[in-house]
Amino acid sequence: MNSEETSPDYEEVSYEDLLNRISNKKSYLKKESSSPFDEVLIHFGLAYVTSFSATSIPSNSLSNQLSGLQLSLGINLFSPHWYSEATWRNFGVHSRFSQEISLRELDFRIGFQEDLSAKWKYRLGTGLATRFMHYSDNKSVNIDATTPALLINFGLFTPISDFVSLGAEVSGRSPLVSSSDRGSWDLSLQSLTSF
Repeated sequence: MNSEETSPDYEEVSYEDLLNRISNKKSYLKKESSSPFDEVLIHFGLAYVTSFSATSIPSNSLSNQLSGLQLSLGINLFSPHWYSEATWRNFGVHSRFSQEISLRELDFRIGFQEDLSAKWKYRLGTGLATRFMHYSDNKSVNIDATTPALLINFGLFTPISDFVSLGAEVSGRSPLVSSSDRGSWDLSLQSLTSF
């Protein structure tokens, strides 16, 4: 066999070339392997909410339109698609004629989000809410109700940067027990940040 002939499986390389090839292969493998924690993002949201709620009082039923603010804090669940979120809503105190109503709410939800296109993303979720309602009028009716409720939500969002999205969300809340608070349908305009 001629010593100048080389096998196709064999190639002479210098020590430095060998080290470069090994380090390049390691960095390639590091890029290819991903951790589930790579997809975990924390998000914070601020929203203006309009709520159309129903209240049952003795011998009457009322419909109310309330406006307030919503703060949310959430985290992706090891995926860019699934998330969990806690939300605090405060509608303040609203007076109409001789009636006064206040509503606060704490929500916990799990949701799914997906891109519709390069410009739009939808969010769909469900969870549980605790609603704290107070109602009073000049006829000595005074109601304090703490009501657990089932909630659903659907929203459309568009990114305005890599970390901020703006959008609108529609949500519904239905009481799980018999209560003076009969639930609501809500519309919110939201700003979401992810980091």
